[in-house]
Amino acid sequence: MPGPGPRPCIEPGRSPPDVAILDIGLPDDDGYQLARKLVAALARRPPLIAPTRYGNAEEKARVAGFDHYLLKTVEPAFLADLLNRQARE
Repeated sequence: MPGPGPRPCIEPGRSPPDVAILDIGLPDDDGYQLARKLVAALARRPPLIAPTRYGNAEEKARVAGFDHYLLKTVEPAFLADLLNRQARE
């Protein structure tokens, strides 16, 4: 059982995620750092979605590897539609 603190973003032997929804304002590694780690570590890069309250960080999110930048509060129907479109691609 893992100890306290965040689990690794990529666990050996596990399948990569189909999509990653990462908040920019995470407490340890922020969402930008986590996105860069995912992009670097995974052979098949999942679409990365950043729901955030930071309204002025869209370019920084794109540089980190995010495909979608959503200002909170994100409507559940909008997010469901986005995930459905990603699943069809």
